[in-house]
Amino acid sequence: NRRASTPVVWAAMASTPAKGPSPTQTTKMAANTSSGNARKTCEMKRLWVDPAYRGSGLGRRLAVVTVDAARAAGHKRMFLDSFHWLTAAIALYRDLGFREIDAYYENPEDGVCYMVKDL
Repeated sequence: NRRASTPVVWAAMASTPAKGPSPTQTTKMAANTSSGNARKTCEMKRLWVDPAYRGSGLGRRLAVVTVDAARAAGHKRMFLDSFHWLTAAIALYRDLGFREIDAYYENPEDGVCYMVKDL
């Protein structure tokens, strides 16, 4: 199972720009994942911004810092999943170089969009 053996890069939830994780905290989250995986893959999880702060660029900053930290930790590929109805998130991920792929794990939810990016 690819999912069970892949390190996870956490992009922590951010309620406000002032209370959200700093780039240093996000980098530490990524750097603390196991990079001993022969495939050098990781997964971005739970990137979320409070609706009151959407459109501020906070989600982009979190995603960029998380991708950069994963790359610096030696990962070569990053997976993520989102929902097709989160159109702004999907557009952001595409803009950052992610592309849609077939499901990489079984998910009971409908409308899941699976993506990957070579780092």
